[in-house]
Amino acid sequence: MEKFLIDTNVLIYAINKDSEFHLSSRKIFETALNNDLNFFVSINNLLEFFAIVTDNKRVQNPLNPYQAREVINIIAESKIKIIHADIYTLNKSLEIAVELQKSKQVIFDFLIAALMISNDIKNIITYNTKDFKSISQITTFKPEEVIL
Repeated sequence: MEKFLIDTNVLIYAINKDSEFHLSSRKIFETALNNDLNFFVSINNLLEFFAIVTDNKRVQNPLNPYQAREVINIIAESKIKIIHADIYTLNKSLEIAVELQKSKQVIFDFLIAALMISNDIKNIITYNTKDFKSISQITTFKPEEVIL
């Protein structure tokens, strides 16, 4: 069975009813919450989710910290598997950055990529497909491209 990591932007759009991407993101989110399919998120995705959905400069209708934590708790108690970094994934993300000669904020995408590689996850569901196109081990899908 294919494994999929759900990127932060899909989580955000899934709860943001004002987003044009809400319906397709919500479908992925609800399917992942309730089914024994191979859906994953990383600790990094959850922290980024919290930071963005509670920031009124980044979303039109921010959640308060309690609400954001509750969404994360729902994810943690669901069928979605949560993966986390270790020294291997840190080194792998730095290796990718050096190999691609990239720096700055993109390192956080490389950490997600390293987590995926170390957990044998080849697919990411994201609207930021360009962020992962340079990493040959990863295939990107927009939510509406995933057939459930």
